[in-house]
Amino acid sequence: MALNRRGDRKDRKSSVATATPSQNGSLNGDADAAAADVPSAPKVDPEATERLRRVLLQRNLLSQAQIDEVMTSDPAGVDLGDRLVGLGLLTEHNLT
Repeated sequence: MALNRRGDRKDRKSSVATATPSQNGSLNGDADAAAADVPSAPKVDPEATERLRRVLLQRNLLSQAQIDEVMTSDPAGVDLGDRLVGLGLLTEHNLT
């Protein structure tokens, strides 16, 4: 039996488990199954989006053109307020 620098046996198996691909080809294995149990994100309320749009215009925080541009480029299901903050057009303080 040979020893390495730390005095450990060289022939000892690694304690690190190797990842094996799951059925969908990812290396997450059980994480894929756990992710399937997680509920999807809540759906965006179109009425709330319209109310926010009206308030932003009334307070002169954004122009109609800015709102239209964000809404046309907005991925489906993303909250308008989160998107505006993410783009730097508003701060969270503006939304409260």
